[in-house]
Amino acid sequence: FSLSAAPGFYRQHTLKAPLTRLRSKDARIAGQTLSAKLRCDVGGAPARIDGKLYSLFESMALDISAKLSRSAKLAQHISKLPFSGRSGLALRVRGPAEQLKIQTDIRDMDLTLGPLKLRQGRASTLLDVAKGRLELQQLELAGVGGKLQGKGGMNLDRGTWKVHTSITGAQLAKVLPTIGGTLAGKVTLDGQLGPHPTGKAKVDLTLRRKRRRRRDYIPQRLGLKGSLHVGTRII
Repeated sequence: FSLSAAPGFYRQHTLKAPLTRLRSKDARIAGQTLSAKLRCDVGGAPARIDGKLYSLFESMALDISAKLSRSAKLAQHISKLPFSGRSGLALRVRGPAEQLKIQTDIRDMDLTLGPLKLRQGRASTLLDVAKGRLELQQLELAGVGGKLQGKGGMNLDRGTWKVHTSITGAQLAKVLPTIGGTLAGKVTLDGQLGPHPTGKAKVDLTLRRKRRRRRDYIPQRLGLKGSLHVGTRII
């Protein structure tokens, strides 16, 4: 059977995106399995959704994959930030309800924040409901001549999270012309969500620069190493 729907909205907590051109021509039920191929636009991003629901009348399980092209439009609509690029998003949801695994992959996402231009953003996450764990498997961003890479995770039961990042080859002159130089190093972020959220940043960065003129009194090598704690109460 086929279906279509009038324009509406997709809402998740405070997030809302327009949902238009929802249609399907390949929905079918065989035994206890429902399969469907849906097409729609979410926040202006064309989406293709293919999926199956198993054991409809017992302990239901599902296997759904979704792909969005031009997903920067959706990110821009939700965040109000100027995302752009030949972006794509792939989503895979599988397993019984209490053991769902949700894989998300984002590619080619660009973002411009004043003089800072971030390009070729890529990220992969895996949510394991049974383990109560969200993994940031990959994070990559190119900008100001360098690259940022990261990995991390979050324990959903305890609300604790940690992200490890590394920076290589960033040309600081593109955002701070008076200092310049090449920035590299590592930044580790961790914290805990809750009524009294806390956070900590551990920084180990080095800036190497060339003297620009005879009276350039800024050292050719600058290092920043330490930690910063943030919280709503004394920690």
